[in-house]
Amino acid sequence: MAQPPNDSAIIALLQRGDQQTWRMLAEQWSGELYNLAWGAVYQADLAQTIVNKVWATAIRTIHSVDQRLGLRLWLYTISCHVILD
Repeated sequence: MAQPPNDSAIIALLQRGDQQTWRMLAEQWSGELYNLAWGAVYQADLAQTIVNKVWATAIRTIHSVDQRLGLRLWLYTISCHVILD
């Protein structure tokens, strides 16, 4: 699966700790991640907790991301692991 062309550039910025890029990513993806979490747990507070854990995990693991996956699959993979935990 090929990643969108700008994903590698975004990942590079995230790996450098660019806070503006992290904010942009959170604004772009938090709603979709929340919907995924809510669909799994049907509890608003728990769904938000899951999203918060996804972002914490993303920040912690950004240097080991498999860039071939792209951002979407990476975030969804983290989300599924957090939901299952």
